Amino acid sequence: NVRAEKAPIPGGNDGWDTNCVPQIAYQKNGVPLATAEAEKEGAWYGGVCYASHLSVAAQRALGITHKDLDFIASEGPMPDTLALDLPVAWITMLRDPLDRTLSSYRWWQFLADRFRDKPKVRTALCDAYQSPHPDASLQEWLEVYPDNWMVRVLCGRAVLMDKSVRITEKHQQQQKARLNQFSLVMVLEDMESSMKLLSSTLGWADVDAEALRANVMSNSSARIALADEPEILEELVSKNKMDLELYKYGQELFRRQQKFSHL
Repeated sequence: NVRAEKAPIPGGNDGWDTNCVPQIAYQKNGVPLATAEAEKEGAWYGGVCYASHLSVAAQRALGITHKDLDFIASEGPMPDTLALDLPVAWITMLRDPLDRTLSSYRWWQFLADRFRDKPKVRTALCDAYQSPHPDASLQEWLEVYPDNWMVRVLCGRAVLMDKSVRITEKHQQQQKARLNQFSLVMVLEDMESSMKLLSSTLGWADVDAEALRANVMSNSSARIALADEPEILEELVSKNKMDLELYKYGQELFRRQQKFSHL
């Protein structure tokens, strides 16, 4: 996680800011920012998953209707269909799937406690998944958490939001191909090198990664944190089997980019 310049969310009064949610998600300006499906659901343009609603036409419209737009961030799934002819740089950062899943659980715990007065929010992992209760243990939480989250996110909204979709080797191979479309694949475990590559790719001045780090726990390793709970650790591995393979491939891309960048 990285700290960024903050701006209040238009109409927001609950303390969240654009360090959490991209402001562009709330700026319609007459642009068809969502798919027909999303519009039927109530024209929801906001939230960290807003980019997953962008149709190919909407992806192409962004740069035309928002002339000053040069950076979009979304932490939700990819659009189901990507417009590959856009003059943009797709960039992502991968994290060890076991550590990422444990971190997701801890973040959910924080939200569940903060929003105890809002039943839907306090048990939500995302719009598609609900934990049984706000005090669910990691084991209970994993029972409703979808397998191979990273593969699902790269597949797109349709696959992430439907837990009944069984992730197969075909999905994994497709997402390896999709990762190859990215201008840069970074790795959280090597933040310093990732920031150097990011600066080089975008033409930025050197970024002080350590000064920008936020929400980082000292015991974020799932293998260490769950060393005394082998059954839960085994379940975590099982839930992330395809993700672990995809992560390994992402690390290969990262090392390849380092080699060719001469940084």
